[in-house]
Amino acid sequence: MAGAALALLLLSYGAVLLPRASRAVGGSDSSGYLNEARGLAAKRVVEPVEALARLGFPLEDMRLFIPLGYSPGPRPGTMAPVYPVGLPLHFVAAAWLLGWDSGPFVVSPLAAVVSLLLLYLVAREIGLSRASGFACAVMFAFSPILAFQGLQPMSDVLAAAWVLAAILAALKSRKANGWAAAAGFAYGAGVLVRPSTAVLLVPMVFALAPTRRAWSLFVLGGAPCAGVLFAFNRTAYGGILRSGYDDSGASSGFSLHNVAPGARHYVHWISATMSPLILPCWIAGCLGSSVRVRDRILLFTWFGAVLSFYLLYFPYDTWWYTRFLLPGIPAILLASAALAERLLSRASPARWLKIAAVTATFLLICGTGLRVLRRERVLEIGRGQAVFPETVRWASQKIPRDALVFAMEFSGAMKAYGWGTPIRWDMFEKKDFDGIRARLERPGRPLYALMLPGEVAAAAQGSLAAGTWAHLGNNGPASLWRLEGPSPQPSPPLTAGAAVR
Repeated sequence: MAGAALALLLLSYGAVLLPRASRAVGGSDSSGYLNEARGLAAKRVVEPVEALARLGFPLEDMRLFIPLGYSPGPRPGTMAPVYPVGLPLHFVAAAWLLGWDSGPFVVSPLAAVVSLLLLYLVAREIGLSRASGFACAVMFAFSPILAFQGLQPMSDVLAAAWVLAAILAALKSRKANGWAAAAGFAYGAGVLVRPSTAVLLVPMVFALAPTRRAWSLFVLGGAPCAGVLFAFNRTAYGGILRSGYDDSGASSGFSLHNVAPGARHYVHWISATMSPLILPCWIAGCLGSSVRVRDRILLFTWFGAVLSFYLLYFPYDTWWYTRFLLPGIPAILLASAALAERLLSRASPARWLKIAAVTATFLLICGTGLRVLRRERVLEIGRGQAVFPETVRWASQKIPRDALVFAMEFSGAMKAYGWGTPIRWDMFEKKDFDGIRARLERPGRPLYALMLPGEVAAAAQGSLAAGTWAHLGNNGPASLWRLEGPSPQPSPPLTAGAAVR
């Protein structure tokens, strides 16, 4: 019965996610991953900043022509992807099977479905019943952050899937050492997808068989992934231990000062999206539950390691940044289920009250997730990315395909969809505008700007404030502008209500 219910859950979840998954990229993350994947498929990790020489700009102005998702490369005049290589490699494999129009966009939804199956199997491996394993999978399916990220071509769900695979294989290595090699490979693949997954070596200590042979096989299994990581880092960034985040400034977001606000952020949003009972249940389940002491330590360090790492990182005030914790969230659910089993295993006259309490808690967790799914319109998130290719198509009908376009949010999408030359307006100041304009503008070659609403306001007060801009129209939230003559002060350029000329 549990097997049939699980199969129905997996099929239903896939049927919900796959048709609604994004089929487009835009912004920094998704366009960056797709552009990187296409570069890998073309055996081109490091690329020349082509517009730099073509437009006659010196090397020090290179950042003007580097789209989102890239940073300066290891050699002058080049750029390299910011993001880790793991997800783009999955995109390449999926594109080989299904083509570039579909392949990359099924990776996240399929990883979400596989994660539910792996969670069930991990529950069984630590001794939980089939019913408890199924309950864990259901609670995970109702987690808003799993669906939210499962609909987008990003790394969070894939990282969670590889972590679950690593934990499952490590647990199985207690019975057969050969599984330790699979655990090492899955752990390595998780690090390729998201380098911070490396902190999960701590729970692996408690999951893996405590033998020298098991650990030797674990290292051997992870070696190919380490080789890929080091080779990519050396090619893209000039050193095996370097990453694209070194130049992006992401490392500066880590500080001990972030711990207190980060704790408030994550406690609030996990409670708001998975019920206020979920974290107390995790702690109580780790302190005493139906599973072995070693596995309780595993469940504590599994989520605890991920949480501790991201407590140091700058906290964002939005619920969906709990995505950082996604690889550790299964441990919360497993510990909660183990606690429920312990409560129900003790015979007492009030056992029916315990059954009612456990059932109510399960329904509260699922109900909280369902409420957030509806309130935030999570299942519609895949449509949001469509504005990027739609806007590129729309703009290409209004202005030349090789136009020079001031852009920031659209810069990665412009590269992904092969249209225009993006010029990063966020990479220079107002005082530099006239000089940049003089080098870019030629007779018969006007300059344009393509922006989302928040960018219009920022650019109007910043780097593009020194010009007069004609509003050419809108495609949904995106607006297209053409640079006119010098702006007499105090004329307000780039205003949302500007008339189309």
